Order: sequence, then C-alpha cells, then structure tokens
Amino acid sequence: MGMFKDWKRMNDANNQYLASQGKRTGYFGQLADIPRNMNEAANNTEIGLKMVRHSQLVNGAGIPALVTIEGVWEVGNYANMSPVFRIQGRVEREDGVEPYGAVFDEVVADMSRGRMQPGAQLAVAVDPQNPTDMAINWIKTGQLPMPEGATPPPGSPGARQEPGASPS
Repeated sequence: MGMFKDWKRMNDANNQYLASQGKRTGYFGQLADIPRNMNEAANNTEIGLKMVRHSQLVNGAGIPALVTIEGVWEVGNYANMSPVFRIQGRVEREDGVEPYGAVFDEVVADMSRGRMQPGAQLAVAVDPQNPTDMAINWIKTGQLPMPEGATPPPGSPGARQEPGASPS
C-alpha cells in the first residue's frame, strides 16, 4: 500500500515541477512536446560542441586576430544562462591575410555585454580551416580599451561604485 502512495507523491511532485516550468502535465501533452524538447536538446548540444571547439581555438589552435564590431544582436539561445550573440565584424588577422567581413555566434557573459556594441574591438582566434569561425579571447579582449560610452561591468577596473556600497 505504501508503494502506491509513494508513486502518487512522486507523480504529483513531477506534475508540480512541470507546471512551474510552463510545461504540460498530461500524458498526451507531454507526447506533443517531444519534438520541441528534442529540438531544444539538439540546440544545446550544438552550442556545447561549438564551445569546445572555441576553447581549442583560443588555447593555441587558432590564428590571432582583431574584430571590429559592425553589428551585434542576441539570437535568443542561452548557454548556462548567458545569451548567444551574433556578431558581424571586420576581421584583421595577424598573419597578414587581407581584412574581411565575417558573421559569427558567441556566448557572452553578462559582465562582457558592455563590449558588444558597434565600433568595439574584440581579440579573437580564427579557425585556420574556416576563416569565418572564430572565438573571442576574453583575456586579451579585456586588455583592449572599452568602447567609447560603454559602462564597465561592476567590479572591473574603472567601474563606478554605488554610493554607500563598501568595496569588496
């Protein structure tokens, strides 16, 4: 008798969790949601694989370059609660290749949003086999000057401290 009560409690807890996430709780509703859930999982897998490749590029496999942002917008996907930005810019590689335009996607942490504006420069590592695939080198980008009019994120050098707040 206790097993059925436990099953009901678990089922009720699952339904409450699904409802809190805005998902359907009924059997047929969950079946109808399978294609959307699979698409979401595929998007997350693709972003994860791209992040691994970008890590390899930044850690020596890529060609160093500077990108001057010409346009930037959020694409609506998120990775670890950080938005994915689509960046359109002018690429100037250190290996002497003629400057060219490129569009690429990058996961951008909240503290780096201030750099995502036209005219800003980003240090990147370009994939040698695919010159339009690149990854932002956030350490080198942090050493570049902030774009004019940008507000540094809290805690960074030059950030304004709120009145009455104690330094950390």
